[in-house]
Amino acid sequence: TQYDTRDGIPKALQTAISKGAELIIGPVEKSDVDQLFQSYHYNVPVITLNYAHDLQNSDPRIYQLGLSSLD
Repeated sequence: TQYDTRDGIPKALQTAISKGAELIIGPVEKSDVDQLFQSYHYNVPVITLNYAHDLQNSDPRIYQLGLSSLD
């Protein structure tokens, strides 16, 4: 299932989790990944499709997967 993130990552996360998501894949945009790190407090694992700007503030429930155009 896909959820619209135009209203913000926290709202999309809350909707997905309230509907029973056991794993979240996304977001794609770097700014959305940053927003995810700032607001995440759930126990559902997340696989992002990009990296956060600040890799020092990682959460063990969030896995970051991104491909560099240089690879």
